[in-house]
Amino acid sequence: MKPFHTTGRAISIALVAVLALVAGATSASAHAGLGSSSPANGARLAAAPKAVTLVFEEKVSLDGTGTRIIDENGKTVPADVTSSGRKVTLVPASRLAPGRYAVAWHVISADRDAVDGAISFTVATPNGKGPSVVLPTMPKVPTTLSAALPGARTLTFTTRARSGQVEWTSSKLREPITWTVKGNGTTARSRGVLPMPGTWSFTATLVNGTGVVVVKGKATLAG
Repeated sequence: MKPFHTTGRAISIALVAVLALVAGATSASAHAGLGSSSPANGARLAAAPKAVTLVFEEKVSLDGTGTRIIDENGKTVPADVTSSGRKVTLVPASRLAPGRYAVAWHVISADRDAVDGAISFTVATPNGKGPSVVLPTMPKVPTTLSAALPGARTLTFTTRARSGQVEWTSSKLREPITWTVKGNGTTARSRGVLPMPGTWSFTATLVNGTGVVVVKGKATLAG
């Protein structure tokens, strides 16, 4: 029997497959990904929106559970939730008070797959300031969060990655909030809103020209 040799071509094929898989993955799987939203994910609004609109990449329907607005205390805000074609609309029963919010969705795609995810934003509220904090990660990648407080934050990795994504979840929000990663070859950053205090877990998929690194970590935010 001839010994098996791993060729450069085989390695290249495997790497391309991994990169294709990562590029095609979103927090809502490859089906019915979120195309846009109003407010945008991570927005800092001067006034409360009359409604929140989610527009998906294909037609969806509500699954009857979980599509909701959540305030900074983790409580569900009463709202009328409807879907039409690719659009899901949430109209709060009363004007949103100043603060931080998440909007989570649970929908069914055209091919009957269950899809979930979340966006977050702030309404007429100052962004708390504090010192940046170093976050432990596995594997170890130098990682800092701009402050250990809820609000608009920046997650910074010392890495060669030039693209990727970060998914955040907490005990109060199981549906992942997704941030986009952008890097310059030495440092990569990701920005968005963490709406609630407590412990948040993140999974970062960092992509560079030669491979993919999946980094996991946690951040504890003061109330």
